[in-house]
Amino acid sequence: MKKKSKKTEENELSLEAISQYKMDDLESKAYKIAIKWVQISKKIFPNYNHTGIKKGDPRKSLIFKFCYKLARETAGLIAEDEYELYIRSQLDVIKHISNGNPVLVTPACLVGDKAWFRWKLWKRKYDKIVTKPTSKVEVPQSINKTGFYKAFAGLEQTKEFFNKNSLSFNLTTFKEKKSDIIRWTNLNKISPYYICISPLAKSILQKEDYARMNFDISVYSSCINEEVLNKFRELFPEEKV
Repeated sequence: MKKKSKKTEENELSLEAISQYKMDDLESKAYKIAIKWVQISKKIFPNYNHTGIKKGDPRKSLIFKFCYKLARETAGLIAEDEYELYIRSQLDVIKHISNGNPVLVTPACLVGDKAWFRWKLWKRKYDKIVTKPTSKVEVPQSINKTGFYKAFAGLEQTKEFFNKNSLSFNLTTFKEKKSDIIRWTNLNKISPYYICISPLAKSILQKEDYARMNFDISVYSSCINEEVLNKFRELFPEEKV
């Protein structure tokens, strides 16, 4: 089989398809999940002959159909930023039980009662790990580092947003922009990880301010270790942590 070029793969994974094919909200969500499936499945099973997203309207692909079913059936049950973890949970379990033997890797593993059971068991183990960063329990690397990877990505995204909008804060300007900062956080322009670490946020934001944000700060705080703090120091040296 002819190997796909990098350009072809990039075209397949383009988010422009959302507007090009006039996808509604649920279809857009499913398509983004499908992109995550393609990316993560290739990382976890790099030697597997994966099926890609269908050329043209991605809604006609088998991957999209399963991801659409997943998005529809888990609406309100899985947080938007947890679908990457959900996909990893299914693939990690499949890889573990295969024990190096040939295994069928298809997006069908994302849906159904068994998939939900795998997710709940995996998530329980994952939550224990991220709340105890110093734990000596050996776990798959893909589980152990997922939360920290998301923290790094979130901080970099926030820095990019600050640079793009020429934003720089001190105690005075942070207080003046507090309402905007809360709004930007709820719009995913500013990462919850930044809010968790920033000394400015800790000094200015009150309990009622955190209540206005659409995330549980304790969930994100549990993923912060020295590596994440060092990343924050690198990106935001003006804020002394």
